[in-house]
Amino acid sequence: MQQKDEDRRLVIALKNYAKLIHLSSPPKFENDQGIITKSGINRMIKWCKQDRHLIQYARDRNNFNLDDEEKQVLVTEIIKMIS
Repeated sequence: MQQKDEDRRLVIALKNYAKLIHLSSPPKFENDQGIITKSGINRMIKWCKQDRHLIQYARDRNNFNLDDEEKQVLVTEIIKMIS
């Protein structure tokens, strides 16, 4: 999770970074001290389960050139794995 206000993103990486996505513009999940608590993690997972995301970067094994639809499929696959 990159928590800078001007460039927030949530990165989910699985299987030794073989499957990786950078989701842009997540809301704040951290508290006033910058710590993500259990309730923040629950909000983060709920936010990840939304239908569509603005994806800054995605990788599926050695495929770095995914089109928009392939990126959304990868997000769905990853979310199923972490839910």
